Amino acid sequence: MPRKKISFFSRKEPQTLNDILNSVDAGEDVPSVVVILPPDNYAVAVTDEESGDEEGTSMDHLPGSTLWAEVVDSCSEPSDNQDEEEPPAKLQKRHVKWDKCDLNSSLPVGDSWEPDSTKETPLTPVDPFEKFFDDEVINLLVENTNIYAQQKNQLLNVHAGEMKSFLGILLLSGYVPVPRRQMLWENSRDSHNELIANSMRRDQFEAIFTNVHVADNNSLGLEDKFTKLRPVFKLLNERFLLRTGICPKLPEEYEEKLHSLQRFVLNLRHNNGYLLGQIGNADQTPL
Repeated sequence: MPRKKISFFSRKEPQTLNDILNSVDAGEDVPSVVVILPPDNYAVAVTDEESGDEEGTSMDHLPGSTLWAEVVDSCSEPSDNQDEEEPPAKLQKRHVKWDKCDLNSSLPVGDSWEPDSTKETPLTPVDPFEKFFDDEVINLLVENTNIYAQQKNQLLNVHAGEMKSFLGILLLSGYVPVPRRQMLWENSRDSHNELIANSMRRDQFEAIFTNVHVADNNSLGLEDKFTKLRPVFKLLNERFLLRTGICPKLPEEYEEKLHSLQRFVLNLRHNNGYLLGQIGNADQTPL
């Protein structure tokens, strides 16, 4: 009788990233893609200082909050009694009644959004971006970044213009990748980016990069695992709803999307990403 293969996530106790790494070392089968949940010490300010030098990161220097964070399979929902359930003796055939009709694709009734008819000039690439990252969002980043720098006894004093340049460099480096971000400021012809080098000094970018925050660590919520990002989530959600063209009362459809925002970890081949929730209408139109 062949031995029944048990899934890694069929175990009853919660699995951590450390468990997966141990299973990899032991040659066991593990999922190719997992989602790392926020750590239990999400409201502790010290979590910001545990990443170390990202240029020299290896599997032997991961912080404890990451190693002991719970992980879940991104492709399926685990069941506590998955290894105990026996397959049914015979599958029952489902009887489906088909109707030939037109799809109801009407949007929910709500307040409509009218475009600005007074603006005749075409939009620049910056205009749609500033509809979401407006002055309120930028000021949130500036204020909390300076607060965090002061908490570390650093004099940063970043202003709104520098924060916009910082965000622009992040966006540009997303489609102009280099092995190390410092190479964008080097004089080498194969890596130097004149637009980035002229917009901000490398040392200033690094200072903002290591201090950027959207929440005050002294005023974090203890019941929200995303408390360090919740302020900017709230502001952006308000702007997303404003720009959809409707004001939905209740979401009719909800699904999860894995956004492939990757973090490079040396000597580790796996996909990282953020699991985002997507709300849509009954006809699956994203809101």
